[in-house]
Amino acid sequence: MKKNKNIVIVSCLLTLLGGSIQVFASGENAERSTAPGIRCDTSRLPSDFRQKFRIGNYSINESNGDIRINRCDMLPCHLPNFIQAISSGNVSNFLADNPMDNAGDTIIYLQVGGGLYVYKELFERLIIVQNGQVTENLCHGYRTPWGTFSKSMTWAAHINDDRNIVEKLGESTDLGEDFQRGKVKIYVYHRYCNSLTSLHFDRHDEVVSSVDARRASVAKFKNVAQYASIYVGGTLLKIALAQVPLVGALAGPFIGVGASIAGCVALYKTYDIICPPEWKQSINAFVTGKVRDLVPISNIMP
Repeated sequence: MKKNKNIVIVSCLLTLLGGSIQVFASGENAERSTAPGIRCDTSRLPSDFRQKFRIGNYSINESNGDIRINRCDMLPCHLPNFIQAISSGNVSNFLADNPMDNAGDTIIYLQVGGGLYVYKELFERLIIVQNGQVTENLCHGYRTPWGTFSKSMTWAAHINDDRNIVEKLGESTDLGEDFQRGKVKIYVYHRYCNSLTSLHFDRHDEVVSSVDARRASVAKFKNVAQYASIYVGGTLLKIALAQVPLVGALAGPFIGVGASIAGCVALYKTYDIICPPEWKQSINAFVTGKVRDLVPISNIMP
């Protein structure tokens, strides 16, 4: 009877721990997986994309706000058809056949995130439409083990490689200048985020910096909560396994060490968030000058 009771307790704890880790690990993924259709209400894109995107001389550098990321601003009468074109793969025909009230402007469509979780930052497809004509329609290529670029997948070229699209955008100085003058509309569909957004040239340093600061704070607290949950769950699991013969003796110490490490990481990350910068500077100076030299292993540490 007691053995069955222990098994039930362990099973419940494993279920709770697994659920907690899944929630913290998935983050927005759970919300995204249930969202119907393509979202057009986001103003953020992953950092990998922001670091990689450049058009001519302009990049998404959120410290100076060269390029702003906003929700898709296409007119409501065109948006459903555009989303349908994305879903069916007929984007080039749609953009060429629908001037969308901006005759004379250049439209750039960039599809990102091939393979969803595997290639979140991959520039999958680039379409450039000027005066109702598709001037560029590029798909990503593939890289060989020797680093050469191939337009199609072969027996030797299997690794996704988007250097053709990245270089095309980076070399487009004229498009970059037109973008600054408001003569270029850029639409980005990110498959990983399942979102359609617009890029705009702008300079609002304070606004952009405040958005970045809030985003960084949320990410830090989320990281602390993740390690804290692992510590609590691991500790409870170790206590429960201690009641089970043999299993507790074998698995308990390893789980306890893992939980202790997670707890120490959570404490350090909490200190990193709440400790005032001037205190942190003093503590770091004390550790570097007074403590580090007394630790033998510090001689081989970077």
